[in-house]
Amino acid sequence: MTLVSYSDSEEDDEPVAKRPRKDIDHNKDDDDLPPLPASFLNLYSSSVRVSNTDDPSLHHGRKRVVKHVEGNWPTHVYLEWLPSPAEHDKLNELLKALPESSNVHSLLQTPLQVPLPLHISLSAPLVLRTGNKDAFLETITEAVNPVIRSLRHPIAVRPASLSWHGNDDSSRYFLVLRVQDAEQAQETSALTLLNQLLKASNKAAQEFNQPQLYTKLKRQAGSHDFSPYFHISIGWSLPSADRNLEDDNLKLQPAVESILKELCENMVVAFDAVKIRIGQTVTALPIGSKHTHSKTKGGVFS
Repeated sequence: MTLVSYSDSEEDDEPVAKRPRKDIDHNKDDDDLPPLPASFLNLYSSSVRVSNTDDPSLHHGRKRVVKHVEGNWPTHVYLEWLPSPAEHDKLNELLKALPESSNVHSLLQTPLQVPLPLHISLSAPLVLRTGNKDAFLETITEAVNPVIRSLRHPIAVRPASLSWHGNDDSSRYFLVLRVQDAEQAQETSALTLLNQLLKASNKAAQEFNQPQLYTKLKRQAGSHDFSPYFHISIGWSLPSADRNLEDDNLKLQPAVESILKELCENMVVAFDAVKIRIGQTVTALPIGSKHTHSKTKGGVFS
């Protein structure tokens, strides 16, 4: 895969390391390197733990929710977003403004400070057997395509609030940005589209006897509107005996409130594909005018 395009010209064969220092423009706002292609990002679209054993001491006390079993394929359906450098910095600023007592571990970058993509989940953690993975991919593709093929633009949302969201067994809590519709022209409300995609994903999961996302949670007035639950996780914390994260309203300090308000007013998160990860293979189903899905192995802020 070509990450950087070089000129066909042969007039400059001088190694970069030997170029005069005056050729380097320190006033440029951005590097001249082109952005990484989506197919490259798919290789790192989520954290993949490939060890057969579970050692919480290596992961800040986290335990593997889905145990590794030979022949099982961890599967996830989601919308992915890679924050721009400015967005990444603002999210980091938000985490740093939290009280130390929050004990939040960042999901924004690796331990080596490499920025990570974030996402909105459209499925619970699924585990497929080898004989089912191809059939599931076909089923979820057929379920999702009717929702996204008619759209002309990506699905766009804004942050709405900051809160905790526990996993199914309450062994870990995620610090999340709940989302709302972006203030821009869209054929259909973004939250309506998220509900439609969730319904399609849950139906496919049910056909393969897999857990469904959010269905165990209390539904508003008995409806199937799960809009309050859609979120982007930016950090995580383990529960502790001296506080109940589920009841913790974060007691936002002025600095946190100020940054959160700025995010809610100025950050637009756009998703241009529904992604299905099965094992380490990611299939992207484009949203909008492009309708050729791609398979890979391995926003705006002002």
